[in-house]
Amino acid sequence: MTTFLGLLFSPLGPPLILLIGAVVELGPGRWIRRAQWRTWMALIFLGLAGLVYIGLQFTGVVPTFGRPWQPLLQGATNLYWIADGWNYYLGALILLIGGLGILLNRARMADGKPLPRLHIVLATDLTIIAASLLFVQSGNLLTVLLAWVFLDITIILRLAAEPLGSTALSDRVRSSEAQILSLLGAMFLFLAVLPAGPTGLAQELALGLLPVETLVLLLLAAAVRGGLYPLHLWLLPRSTRELNLSERLLDHLAPVLSGLWLIGRALQLGGAELLLAPELLFVITLAIFGCALAAFTAQDHVHYVAFVLITSAGTATLAGVLGETPGPASMMWPVTAFALGGALWLVGDQVWRAWGWQVPVSVGALALAGVPFTPGFLAQPALARLLTQGLAFWPAFLFYALAQGMLIAAVLRSWNASFKPSTDLPNSYLIRLLAACLLLGLPLAIAGFLPRFTETLIGIPNTIDSALGNPPNVVAGGEVWIVLGLPLALGFGLVWLHPRIWPQLGALPNRISRVSQLEWLFNLMIWGIDRAALVGANGLRVVEGAGYVGWFLAMLLLGLLLVR
Repeated sequence: MTTFLGLLFSPLGPPLILLIGAVVELGPGRWIRRAQWRTWMALIFLGLAGLVYIGLQFTGVVPTFGRPWQPLLQGATNLYWIADGWNYYLGALILLIGGLGILLNRARMADGKPLPRLHIVLATDLTIIAASLLFVQSGNLLTVLLAWVFLDITIILRLAAEPLGSTALSDRVRSSEAQILSLLGAMFLFLAVLPAGPTGLAQELALGLLPVETLVLLLLAAAVRGGLYPLHLWLLPRSTRELNLSERLLDHLAPVLSGLWLIGRALQLGGAELLLAPELLFVITLAIFGCALAAFTAQDHVHYVAFVLITSAGTATLAGVLGETPGPASMMWPVTAFALGGALWLVGDQVWRAWGWQVPVSVGALALAGVPFTPGFLAQPALARLLTQGLAFWPAFLFYALAQGMLIAAVLRSWNASFKPSTDLPNSYLIRLLAACLLLGLPLAIAGFLPRFTETLIGIPNTIDSALGNPPNVVAGGEVWIVLGLPLALGFGLVWLHPRIWPQLGALPNRISRVSQLEWLFNLMIWGIDRAALVGANGLRVVEGAGYVGWFLAMLLLGLLLVR
């Protein structure tokens, strides 16, 4: 009993409860006829995990869990999880976002029929949240690597369990193929262990010392996990016909938060010094510009939403690199704006489309824009360093300002669109949408209006930049207002110009959208892999098949070698 309680009130406790809930959904849950009861059962397990997670703060010590592990042909190391400030905060965000993904999981399809295999979908939802929690509470490279593989497996299982609905089978196949990029990140992470030596797997992420090669590979892996452009293809939606809120929250925001957590740890270990060169910052801002262009020119709603979130994650990463204290301290406010502001904008967009109420979507958009009294404003001094560090950084600032302006114009699209009420949403679902807006808006308001209280509550020191005044959520130097005001002016200008110029451009915006989304590059890569596999299979069939061509060529080659 003591061992069980020790496990329950450790970093593994909440994920364990969620996994038990997944088993219950797969077992007894399949016999429950009412879909609402299945959803509420999943939410009950999520609530229990949340209560235990909150209880970790009152244990008196930093919650940790470690067990020895002896890999084959290597020295012994520890499986190690820790729920300190940065790990704990990202875990709390994932629990909130994942819980809303389950809450907003529609029990019926667009045609009104009950959603088939709902118990399997809910089980995979709980498993994704558990895997994300295990990932962000990892204490060393070994646990990060194992949790990465577990998270990839759960995402693929959810993809297989989710009913097709209006999604074509070809789109489902393409989404499965896109997971190759996430597995590529796992390969980067595995290779990162090799330069670290025999003790590489045991290197702690908070205090470890890693060689440059390991840091570079760790940053690449974190960029893949965070879905940063152009490594974003595994995040693209599975259907262009309708937006699935649950899919965006669970398959997009939760894994991306895991990637941003790893980016924060990599920057803390010395990655920020590697990325602070003007040339690399220019490449980062150019990538953000390309992603913002894809968001601004997207023709369908689901890709538009996906690229807005991907661009916001890129901006959060840029602010983390440029922060005064690189690492979790510099990442906290931009990640908060991305998670809470982005999720509120996403959910609020559905509220606007259903009722025409623009307040939630506008508040989320302004949080992403970084206006005063939002967490995004506290990240502006870091971005202002592109303007104050010298002329070499000005090209990067130019592309950032253009990208942020297009992002602001994209997220404020509802201000310039005619309202057409949606009739396919039941009243119960609309109530859940409003509840989700409240659950997102309350912590967003606390973080924006009470930043010092939030910093103390989370337990991450030095998150408020010294360039900010008192109060820090509205007082700042002139360079901060330039970095904030220029993209805002550009964004509002694009919002005003969009309906006047866009119709005259014809098919040009659609072509720009297709190019900037980079799906053509992914299709080209898949085509190359298929051709290489086909050539290899044909060559193997010649050598090992029933024909004698392969043996004849082998004997001919052997004869030539003997003669020479």
